[in-house]
Amino acid sequence: MNEKTYRNTNVIQTLNKNYIGIRVDQDARPDLSARYVNYGWPATIIFAPDGTELAKRAGYIEPAEMNALLTRLRHAWPAPCHRAQR
Repeated sequence: MNEKTYRNTNVIQTLNKNYIGIRVDQDARPDLSARYVNYGWPATIIFAPDGTELAKRAGYIEPAEMNALLTRLRHAWPAPCHRAQR
């Protein structure tokens, strides 16, 4: 996904506009690895600003499918999640 999905212009734009992306190394975060141990890795988990899981997908996601998923889920909460200004 790093080579194709997360380098796709549409996915990048949708993520940057509506989401705060976090990449987690399961070896460095055994607590998260344990939480999703039965789910499988790699995993893509999308949360609402209140921490509610909106979607959880295992394995590779094609760029067009990822962009459609991100766009659809963006409308699951009422207001955008704003990044803190530095």
